[in-house]
Amino acid sequence: MALLLVLGAPALAQQVPGAEPMLRQAQALAAAGDAGGALSLLEAWLAPGQAGISPEAAVPLRILAANVAVQLGDARRARAHLEAAEAAVRGLASASGPLASARALRDLAQAWQGLGDLGQADKALSAALPVLEAVAPEEGASVANARGLLRREMLRLAEAQADFARSLALLRAAARLPSDAPDPRGEAATQALANLALTRMDAGDVEGARHAVRRAYAATGADQRLWGAVALVEADVLLHGELDMVGAQARIEQVLAMADVDDPLHGHARLAQAISFFERGRMSEAAEAAEAAVETYRVALGERDPAFARALHTLGTALAELGGEAEAGAAFTRAAELLRETLGPLAPSYHATEVEHGWLDLRNGDLLSAENRARAALAAYAEAPPPDTRPEGLATILLGLVAEARSGKAAAESRPAEAEAEVEEAARLYRRGQALIGAAQGSVSPDLSFSLLRLGRMLGRSGRYVEAMPPVERAIALQERLGGVGTVRLADALTARAELRRGSGDIRGALRDVRDAYGLLSARVRGVEGAGGAGARAQRRSVRQLFLTQASLLLELAPEDQAAREVAFAASQEAAASRAGEALHRTAARLAAVAGRDSALVSLLRRLDSAEDLLRQADAQVLAWAVRPGPDPTQQGMLRMAARERALQRLLDIQEAIAAQAPALSEFLSPGAAAMAELQASLAADEALLAPLLGEDGLLLWVATKDAVQALRLPGRRAEMAGLVARLRAGVDLDAASGQLARLPRFDGAAAKALHAALIAPAEATGLLTGKVHLLIVPDAELQSLPPQLIFDPARGWLPRRYATTLIPSIRAAVAAHAAQRQPSAAPKAFLGVGNPLSSPPEPRIMAGRPRSYASYDPSRAGFPLRQQLARLPALPDTERELRDVAALQPADSVELLLGAQATARRMRAAQPGRFRRITFATHGLMAGALPGLAEPALVLTPENGSDGLLYASDIAAMDLDADLVVLSACNTAAPDGTLAAEGLSGLARAFLLAGARALLVSHWSVASMVTVRLMTDFAAAEAAEPRPHRAEALRRAMLGMMDDPQGGMAHPALWGAFTIVGR
Repeated sequence: MALLLVLGAPALAQQVPGAEPMLRQAQALAAAGDAGGALSLLEAWLAPGQAGISPEAAVPLRILAANVAVQLGDARRARAHLEAAEAAVRGLASASGPLASARALRDLAQAWQGLGDLGQADKALSAALPVLEAVAPEEGASVANARGLLRREMLRLAEAQADFARSLALLRAAARLPSDAPDPRGEAATQALANLALTRMDAGDVEGARHAVRRAYAATGADQRLWGAVALVEADVLLHGELDMVGAQARIEQVLAMADVDDPLHGHARLAQAISFFERGRMSEAAEAAEAAVETYRVALGERDPAFARALHTLGTALAELGGEAEAGAAFTRAAELLRETLGPLAPSYHATEVEHGWLDLRNGDLLSAENRARAALAAYAEAPPPDTRPEGLATILLGLVAEARSGKAAAESRPAEAEAEVEEAARLYRRGQALIGAAQGSVSPDLSFSLLRLGRMLGRSGRYVEAMPPVERAIALQERLGGVGTVRLADALTARAELRRGSGDIRGALRDVRDAYGLLSARVRGVEGAGGAGARAQRRSVRQLFLTQASLLLELAPEDQAAREVAFAASQEAAASRAGEALHRTAARLAAVAGRDSALVSLLRRLDSAEDLLRQADAQVLAWAVRPGPDPTQQGMLRMAARERALQRLLDIQEAIAAQAPALSEFLSPGAAAMAELQASLAADEALLAPLLGEDGLLLWVATKDAVQALRLPGRRAEMAGLVARLRAGVDLDAASGQLARLPRFDGAAAKALHAALIAPAEATGLLTGKVHLLIVPDAELQSLPPQLIFDPARGWLPRRYATTLIPSIRAAVAAHAAQRQPSAAPKAFLGVGNPLSSPPEPRIMAGRPRSYASYDPSRAGFPLRQQLARLPALPDTERELRDVAALQPADSVELLLGAQATARRMRAAQPGRFRRITFATHGLMAGALPGLAEPALVLTPENGSDGLLYASDIAAMDLDADLVVLSACNTAAPDGTLAAEGLSGLARAFLLAGARALLVSHWSVASMVTVRLMTDFAAAEAAEPRPHRAEALRRAMLGMMDDPQGGMAHPALWGAFTIVGR
């Protein structure tokens, strides 16, 4: 981190007669947000031909113009003004003397630094320093300190230390202190000593850094802000010099408590906090702290300052660990661009960001790009060596990861000799990288832990258990020494040791390790989720594979041990936890509160749902703004951070109120996993539950009935399953066919059969599915985007030929939904139908076969505002017939239809949807991002009174429903919500579950209007025909009716297979 030296703005009014009115007018325009107007005013004043502009006036005017151009993001114009200012400074020296020229050079250096040209800034300060130290030593001390900061940024560490010492010497001379007297007190001396301490840390001189910190504390006097700056430097020494994370965190928190959010000191503290969290594996907190640092730096320092780029780099590393590859890539790209522009193409910090980006490339399967970034970094380090060998070590480890990935590829392609050679190369590179990092930071550096684990695991997979154990043991010792108890990385290391102990025959030790690892990991993840937010969900997603590894280990190590099987069952549920599952669980909690006639508690639970959604939206806005390029003159980033803090506090207040009013319910809302016996008790005699979990190395399939639970460890890696799902999705893509039923895509029958062999056939082979007619399926990962009816049994045909199916978002939700069934809707009316919205396009088009989706609008019109995009959606007159047919099956006095012009959000709310047991929306469904400006999923209704006519997911979640079933007869209503690490069913489906729906009928892709009318009416008729209707069975019959249509035009699964029941 670097302390900010704020060079005072020149007193231009006193120095430049005649320029004061223009300067003040331009500064006022810029401060009001009109940077363009300010720059135009200045450039008109400075235009060639304007008479009477002296060098005294030209220099400050040019500097201000350059600063405004930087604010606008126009580096070319800023540079032109600064070059003109340099020419004016040369004239100033002869007109006003060397002191005025030196002061102008100092101000010019600050402007060059704001532009990001540190070389030019260094040149200007170097020209100013001799004059100032001779004539005005205090000003000379300030300039020496500023040049030291620049040189530290450029990793010219010896020169930087000399500059800080020179600054202190000038301050002593100005105060007339003898050489043996204590350091002078005050801001200038404190800054010089603090910066000296940081530079010594950069150079690896920990003892020298400690000594400088002690001197800096003495120089602060009673100034609390200066004390905070030194405390932050001490935190850096504790964190990276002494590996005392607890002490460092305490200092960081003290600084955060005293620094304003727009103070650079707050940014430094947040960045240090982010690094501390990251090194302890607390990725969601690391991302939040880095986001805060980005916004503080954006306001306090500007986007051209290297500190801003470093904060983006740290944000990218945390997001990459959380699974936000796109957002991480954007952060790395922006940070690298800034560092290259400001520090040059050989700068170690630029290549450090490139190496981190290479790790992201590797995760995405781009081995060549990862290798190229690593080799480019090593070449740059050879030409311009960094202060220590840590950067070289990290780049070397990236090459080791590339070699390890190639070994896995060679093994999969049955090239054992090549695979073994790559393993040896990876091991050599890992050890080389560890040696380089150890030489720079010592043998207990936290940077060693990752590569030690990779080395141990790789050797273990090769059967070299004795050789693999020492690096894993060392990684565990590092995490324990760093205070890592309860963190993800310690749990990961313990799991790795369990794998090695299993391989070497130490079953008891392996069981102990994996149980300890699961306890640490589950406690850590639940602790993060208690604070809510998108980062908490992303944290869970980032450790799902670790949970799966633990579950598989427990099942392998103790297949007959019921306690171990229960832990494995719990770990599997932790891996597959979903937001939709939480929503269904919450609905059950609200129903219990309603049954207990506790209206205050019902209100709190509804407010809790709303508060959590608000926090997730605030998280998404903060992240989107943090990684965006360009200036932020209105401080939108800081406003978003403040909104997030308010949303978090609101959530914590509601959680506290629920805990005080109903402690048992508070525990229920943050549940552990369901026990096997709970699940079995919730299943009917003719039901079975299948919960497949897709792992990187294989498939884990849980099969449960009322009488038994079995776990099957099967082949089939996640990547293979994802490929099968993608092939099946391509075969039902009506968007690609432009909604024309005559151009339906070719369906991949081989992929449908392969999924049956992977998921259904093994379950049937256990005998547990004998006599079962209803499958409850808990889809995981990519399976969430696929309705189970697309699975094809070579012997019996499509899955609906044999079973009715229901999707359940999680195992815990299956138990909760069973409890909700005991409390059916008490709503007085039977049916509310909303559909056939009016969009009033310029040229109305009625396309019965077109999808009810965003793909129906003309993509060439993507530049139009959202309302104009919506106006181009096709009309859906078929939906009116669909709703009238369904309504005809209900008592006439218990039905309300909102069609055409009546299908507005206002009328829908006025109808009080909580009064209806069944609700159907037959309209267009839009995913987040489907249209420009659409930030969340929505249903399209008729616009009125200037509104866009959209019913957003957040509006839906705030409803108060008491519906047994909500039918979303629209496109993609099972799709994700578009947030970081979002899973299927997290968009519109989750919103309706939060609103109080017990079950849903949703779609997985764009659906054709004409055939959807047929499916929906047949489904409703099948339900009405049974005295005790089973929704899944009714849907099965409707699908079979379309498959077996005598005219043969409905057999393609794209037509009958889009919809699934969610819930019970």
